[in-house]
Amino acid sequence: MASIIKVDEILDGNGNQFDGSQLGNVGKVLQVQSTTFSGIWSAGGGGTTFYDVTPLNVTITPKSSTSKILIKTTVNIGSGYWEIQGRFTRNGTAVGLGDQRGSRSRCSFLDNRYEAAGGARNSWGAVSSEFLDSPATTSQITYGVALNGYSSYTIGVNYNPHADNDSSDYFGTPISTLTVMEIGA
Repeated sequence: MASIIKVDEILDGNGNQFDGSQLGNVGKVLQVQSTTFSGIWSAGGGGTTFYDVTPLNVTITPKSSTSKILIKTTVNIGSGYWEIQGRFTRNGTAVGLGDQRGSRSRCSFLDNRYEAAGGARNSWGAVSSEFLDSPATTSQITYGVALNGYSSYTIGVNYNPHADNDSSDYFGTPISTLTVMEIGA
């Protein structure tokens, strides 16, 4: 048997009658901003440097300071070797990072493709990630993606700078996207 609660009146914290309208935007998507990048981008890899993928930036101005911003990306990344790390950024500052453990780089997402010894260095593919941010502002915000690669190998977006040629069926031309959604809270 289901439980039923019946009341004559509900008051908010100020003693005013609560009619549900106060919840009008809670949980609703208030706005969506997105960018799609179909060209190619590359930067040097290695060390602790994260390179801003400048074509993957989105600007949004939240309607409420209590809103959350859902950040979603799919980035087609190519590199000549092993791990590529990614970060979400808000106005140039990294957000949504993993915990610090030793000397490891903190990142929002990563892709680790093992390259066999003597391999063709043709590892690349789509990496998708999302993070729910709480910026607590109604000022304009720019969200972005930054990448860091292994050793001195160049990182590529929408292509692999170490194995890109027009003579094969397995080097496609994908897109990468960054989408932000304001969620009412």
